[in-house]
Formats: sequence, structure tokens, C-alpha cells
Amino acid sequence: PEERERVEALKFDENIPNSQELEKARDMFLFGCYTGLRFSDCYELTRLNFNETSKGLILKFRAKKTEKIANRPLYLLFDGKPQQIVRKYMPEDDKKRLFRGMANSKVNRYLKVIAEMAKVHRGLYFKASRDTFGTTLYMLSGDDKLVQTQLQHRKREQTDKYIHLVEQIENEGLQKIFKPCE
Repeated sequence: PEERERVEALKFDENIPNSQELEKARDMFLFGCYTGLRFSDCYELTRLNFNETSKGLILKFRAKKTEKIANRPLYLLFDGKPQQIVRKYMPEDDKKRLFRGMANSKVNRYLKVIAEMAKVHRGLYFKASRDTFGTTLYMLSGDDKLVQTQLQHRKREQTDKYIHLVEQIENEGLQKIFKPCE
């Protein structure tokens, strides 16, 4: 969570080369952190994937990998942060992509720069956004079934890595407080 917050807090000065593309890559990555969407699903989003309700935006999409249809109430997730990103990049044309111009290799290249700027010690790559979503969702809910359904995993084993990661984080926190028995 601390690393995600440092990425969120980055400001992109116009004097930095490619600052607009860096910002868009960062926002696309954060959108993945907030929604759990794979790169291929983020890349395909257009205006037609979003419905405005009285409460806020709802994302409806068909996952490219699994062909499953899913909904995400963006106004509920992470205090509405994914909704803010969508509103920032929403194209006028129904057929234009939300994150147009952002190929996977390009985003991952920019994420390396962003990781340095945000002092994220592990390198960033887009897949880490989905991992962040799964881990955060489990940390906040403790509900492994919710994580499994949100990430569209068929098998529980696919979801287990997020649960084990949370247990590892909790154990590291406990070790900082308590001395292990010898």
C-alpha cells in the first residue's frame, strides 16, 4: 500500500520528457491496481464500457482471457479513484480507447521510470497492478472467495498466492514488533 501511495502521489512536470505519457502509464497502472483488470482488458476499454448511475460510474466488460462478463462499481473502489481516472481520459468518441496509445511494452518501460521516481524498490510492471488489487482486496476483506470472483479465477489455487502474500506481510509486521522464539 505504501508503494502504491507513492506512485499515486507522483507529479509529472511538463519539463520531464514524455511527462504526459508517463502520467497516462501511471494512471493506467493505478486503474489496474484499483480494479484488478488485466492489461488486455484495460487496453480495450472505451466509453461504451461505462454506465453513469446516480451513485457514479459502473464498469462493465468482457474479460479477454476468460470471456467472462464482469461489473465493477468504480465509485465504490478505493474511494472512487478509478472513477476519477476514467473521467480524466474518457474519450468523446465511443470507439476510441480510454488508454489509447499505451501498448504493453511501452507501459512497462514507463513503469520502470515511474518506479525510480516513486522509490519503489521492486521494479514495476503492469502485472503487479493485478497482484496489488488481489492482495489489497484480501487484506481489507479477508474474503478469499471475493478475491477469487473479482479476479475471475476458476481454481482456488490461483487465488492462494494473494492469501500467502498477505500472511507473509502480516508475519513480517509481527516480527518487527516481537522477537522470534529461539
